[in-house]
Amino acid sequence: MKRLYTDEERAAYGTAGKWQAKWICHPEGSAEESALYCCRLEFGTTEEQTLRLKVSADQRYILFVDGVREGEGPERGDSDNWFFETYELTVSPGRHSLTALVWFIRYEDRPPVAQMFWRPGFLLECPELPELSTGSGPWRILKVPGYRIETPNHETYTGSRFTVRGAEVPRDFLSGGGDGWREPAVLWRASNKYMDRGREFLTKWHLRPCMLPAPYEGEIKGIRAVACDHPLSDSTEEVRIAPPEPAALAEWQSFFDGGSVTVPPETRVRVIADMGNYYCVRHRFLTVGGRGSRIRLRYAETLFEDLKTFRKGNRDEYLGKAYHGVGVDYYPGGARDEEYFSLWWYPGRYMEIYVETAGESLTLSSPEFGETHYDYAFDASFESSDGELYSFAPIALRALEMCTHETLMDCPFYEQLMYVGDTRLELLTVYSVSRDRHIAKKAVDTFDKSIGTEGLTKSRYPSHLEQHIPPFSLFYVAMVHDYLTYTGDRAFAAELMHGVRGVMDFFERHENGDGLLQAPQGWNFTDWVPGFPGGHSDYTARGVSGYYNAHWLYTLLKAAELEDFMGERALAERYRRRAEELLQRFDRTFWKEDRGLYSEDAAGALFWEHTQCLAILTGLLPEDRVRRITDALAEGRDIHRTTIYFSHYLLEAAAAAGRSDIFYDRLAFWSGLPKQGFRTTPESPEPPRSDCHAWGAHPLYHLQANALGVRPAEPGFGRVSVKPMLGRLKWAKGSMPHPAGSIECSYDNTGETLTGRVTLPRGVTGTLTANGRTIELKEGVNDF
Repeated sequence: MKRLYTDEERAAYGTAGKWQAKWICHPEGSAEESALYCCRLEFGTTEEQTLRLKVSADQRYILFVDGVREGEGPERGDSDNWFFETYELTVSPGRHSLTALVWFIRYEDRPPVAQMFWRPGFLLECPELPELSTGSGPWRILKVPGYRIETPNHETYTGSRFTVRGAEVPRDFLSGGGDGWREPAVLWRASNKYMDRGREFLTKWHLRPCMLPAPYEGEIKGIRAVACDHPLSDSTEEVRIAPPEPAALAEWQSFFDGGSVTVPPETRVRVIADMGNYYCVRHRFLTVGGRGSRIRLRYAETLFEDLKTFRKGNRDEYLGKAYHGVGVDYYPGGARDEEYFSLWWYPGRYMEIYVETAGESLTLSSPEFGETHYDYAFDASFESSDGELYSFAPIALRALEMCTHETLMDCPFYEQLMYVGDTRLELLTVYSVSRDRHIAKKAVDTFDKSIGTEGLTKSRYPSHLEQHIPPFSLFYVAMVHDYLTYTGDRAFAAELMHGVRGVMDFFERHENGDGLLQAPQGWNFTDWVPGFPGGHSDYTARGVSGYYNAHWLYTLLKAAELEDFMGERALAERYRRRAEELLQRFDRTFWKEDRGLYSEDAAGALFWEHTQCLAILTGLLPEDRVRRITDALAEGRDIHRTTIYFSHYLLEAAAAAGRSDIFYDRLAFWSGLPKQGFRTTPESPEPPRSDCHAWGAHPLYHLQANALGVRPAEPGFGRVSVKPMLGRLKWAKGSMPHPAGSIECSYDNTGETLTGRVTLPRGVTGTLTANGRTIELKEGVNDF
C-alpha cells in the first residue's frame, strides 16, 4: 500500500460536494475524556481490486490493513486546514479487515501543543467500495480499556502519554477480540472548507489532502547496553549511573539483540542503552508474566552532570551522570505474550528501561526499535583543504532529519513546534542540500494560515497555545522571498502575498512620530544572548531599538523585491521609498561614530552584533561604513555576540562584506561539536537546553551559498550567481542540488588568482564573480 500526495489528488478534492463518508465516534466519546479507540471493519471481495482509502481522525490515527500497520496521521494542521491521507491499496479475493487506532487527549490532560483538536472522530472514505466508508459500512468501535493519562503534563509541550494497564486491555483487540464493541455514533458528512449545506458549514475539520509524502521508517540496529544497576527506589531525579554489572549487562544485551531477558520477582533493575545516534524512536516488545510489575521506558538526548544547570559535559560519557528522559509506563497484566507498543515516537540517543517486579518474574522479549522522520534525500557535497571544516555535516544533517516530521520543528525533545525564525533557517538549509520542496511549501502555507486579523503570523504553528514573536513575522516575509527565489512558484506565492502585505501593514502602523519602529506587544525575541534571559534587550522588548529598526529596514527591502517578482512595481517602489527614509532616521539615531557601530539604544550604551548584521544585509551602507562595522565585529570589544541561531545572519553579513576571516573564524564552533560527542546540532552554546535544534544546521547552507558561492540569480533558479569566497582555504570543491541536476564547483586558491571550474545543468546559465571581474556561465563546463 502506498500513500498518495500528488497535485492531482489534491485537486480532486478541492471543490465542494465530493465527500460521501461521514465522521464517526464512540457513542460515549467526547472532548472531555482522553481515550484510545479502536475502529474496525471486516469485508470481503470476489476479485482483485485497487482501492483508494481517504483517512483522517481527531486527534491521531494508526491504520492497519489485515493486521499490518500501513499508515498514520492526519498530517498536522488546524481546524480550517484539517488534513487527510490517501492510500492506494490492492486487495486480493477473500476476507480483509481495516482497523484504526484513534486517540484523543483532552485539553486538561495536556496533549502536544503542536496538536490542534476539537473532539474525537474518525473518517474513512473508499470511492471504489462505498460500503466501506464510515457512516455507511458496518464499522464497530471499542473504547480500549487500560489506556489512560495518569500523569498530565508529564512532558509539557510534547504532550502527555497513555499509561497502559495490561490486565485491563483486551487480548487481541486489534483483531476484534474482547468485549465492549459498539456501533459507532455517526456525526456528520465530511466537508471541505466552503461547503454550505446546513450543518456541514458549521463544523470544524475542513478537510484538505495531505501535502507530504509518507515518512521514512527504518530499523535501529546496534543498540548497546552500557550500564545496569539495582536502584533502591524508582526515583528519576539525580540518580547517578554506576559502573555496569557485567553479567546483568550481558543479559540485557541479548534482549537488545532481539532475544529476551527475565527479571526475577521482587527486583528493581535499571539498564541504560546507547543507541549510538540520535533517533525518533518507535518501540514494540512482548512480555510474559510479571503481574503487578512496572516497566518504565525513558528516552534522553544525553545524560547530565547537573540537572539544574543543564550542564552535560561530553555527550559520549555516561558514568557518574544523572539520567532524565521522557517516555511511557507499562504495567503488565501477567499473561503470555502481551504486546506493548508506542503510539507516537520518542526522541533521543540514550534509552532507560526500569523494571520493578512484584511476586512473579517478568520476561521481556522480541523487541523492535524503529526510527521515523521526514524522508529527505540529501544530495550535496563539500570538501576543502581544511579537513575539519565539514566535519559537522553528519550531525547537522541528522538534526534536520530529527526536526522534520509532519512539520518542521524547533526540537524533537522539548517542544516539537514549528517556529518561524527556526523554520526560515531550516528551509534555507533544505534548499542547499536537497531537491525536496514539499516540506517547504507545507511550512510556508502553514504560517500563512496562522495570520490573524491584526496582520501578524503566530510565532509557532500549528499550536493550540497561541504565541506571538513579532520579529518572526518579519522573518516570514523573508521566508516567502526565499521560497519564491528557490522554487519560482509564482502561483503559490501569489496566494501568500495577502499575508505578506498584512505583516507589512502591521509594522507600518507601529512606526512612531519620529518615523522609527516602536516595539509592538508580544515576545520580541532576538537571540539567546548570554545576559539577556528573555532573548532580547529592554529596548527591543518595549522601546525603540537599533535591532528592531535594522530588521524593519531589511524586511522592507525583501518585500520590495517580492513585489517586483510579482509584478507589483508601485508597491515595490513604495517599500523602497520607506526604506530610504528609514535609513536616514536609523543613521541619525543609532550610528555611533566613535565606535564605528550601530547601537541598540539611542544613548549608545549597548551594542549587539545582531543590529550590525541586518544593517549590512540591507546592502544600503557605504563601503567605508561596512568596513568599520566588520572591523569592530572582528575586534569584538564590548559587544553582545550572536549565538547559534542568529549566527546565520552574521555569516551572511560577513560574506556580503567580503570578510572571509570572520566567516571562517565563526564556523570553527561547528567544527568542534563532533569532538564533544554531539550527534545533532544544539540550541545554544554550552549549556544548551536542547541538544537537537535544526536551526543550528545552517552552516550547511553557508558552505554552499558563501564558500562555494552558489545562489539563485532569479526566482526559480533558472540563472545562477556564483561568487566563491575561499579565504584561507587552499582549495574547495562540492556540489549543490538543483531542480535540473547538480551544480558542480571546484576551486584552486594556491596561485596568484583563483582558478577553477563550474559545471551547470542543462538549461541553466548564470554569472561567476571572481578575481575582481564577472563572466557569463553557460550550461555545462565553465573553466576560469
